[in-house]
Amino acid sequence: MGLFVTTRISLSGAAISLAGLVFVLAVIAGAALAEPSGSLLDERVKRDQSRAFSDEARYTSEVCDTTITASIHWESFEKRDGNLTRSYDKDCDNALSAIERICREGKWEEVAANIKRVRCGAGNEIRAVLDNGTLLFAVTKRPSGSHEEVYRYLNKRL
Repeated sequence: MGLFVTTRISLSGAAISLAGLVFVLAVIAGAALAEPSGSLLDERVKRDQSRAFSDEARYTSEVCDTTITASIHWESFEKRDGNLTRSYDKDCDNALSAIERICREGKWEEVAANIKRVRCGAGNEIRAVLDNGTLLFAVTKRPSGSHEEVYRYLNKRL
């Protein structure tokens, strides 16, 4: 004949087991809902900072009474830094603020005639080059002084 084994679990033991299961499920669900990492987070950074940099370019356009667009060369930052963890839009804004300064000093017509786009990327040294209506701006990991560098360059070039 068959052997039947009965196990008695107290009500409190069952509640503890159920609570443990709920905890494990909550941890698993929490991990699924956690902040994305890697490329998904990088895509969010790119989207948000590109939007912020474009907004700053619209402001620069208003100051200079022209239309200037701005973009970030993300591939150069990814190659240099790996994960995108900095405020690249703030670093890149140094070029736009230099343009605004030049416009406020009275050279807005020169800016309007010569600068249509600003493209910012990662570089080993701070550098600005005006090429066919596009200001190419390379920013280092330590962007201090980049505003002055772009300002001096544009003052000579315009």
